[in-house]
Amino acid sequence: MQEARTSQALEELHRRALAIGIDFDALPPLLRVKDIVRNPKNAGPPGLLPISARTFYSLVREGLIPPPIKFDNGISAWPKAVIVEIAIRGVHREPGHGRKLIVGNG
Repeated sequence: MQEARTSQALEELHRRALAIGIDFDALPPLLRVKDIVRNPKNAGPPGLLPISARTFYSLVREGLIPPPIKFDNGISAWPKAVIVEIAIRGVHREPGHGRKLIVGNG
C-alpha cells in the first residue's frame, strides 16, 4: 500500500516537473548545490532554483529546505525529488509560526 502511494506521488511529481520544463528523468538521483542553483559567473545552464548558493544555504539554515545527505568525502547532496518539489511549489514562510517549509495547494 505504501509503495503504491509513493509511486503515485512520484508520478505526480514527474508530471508537474515536466509541466514547468524540468526533465525529471535526466536528473541524477542526488543533486549537489552546483546542480540546484544558478551560477552568475558561469554561462552554463541555469540551476533548478533561480537563487544563488548563498541564498540556498541560508534557506537550509533557516529550516525552509531540508538538510543535505552528507558523505564522508565532504560532499553534500539533496534527493532530486525534494529539490524538484521545491522548484514546483516554492519555499514559504508561515507568518506567526516561525519559519518552515509549507507545502502549498497543488
